[in-house]
Amino acid sequence: MSSLVATGLIKTVTGSSSRYARGNAVFNIVCHKNGKYVRVDIICFITCLNDTYDIRSQIDKMMKW
Repeated sequence: MSSLVATGLIKTVTGSSSRYARGNAVFNIVCHKNGKYVRVDIICFITCLNDTYDIRSQIDKMMKW
């Protein structure tokens, strides 16, 4: 996730190590200890922006499946 933050795609949420923000959306990222599973919860305030769900595809690209 640090690479997505470094590129400016998402921002960290103060006080939570598993939450990130982009626009009007908050992403809660939960990874299993062995790295085989990841869950991304998306919470949008009002309506999700068109590119909100692209974040999941970016995370999938970084995972070693």
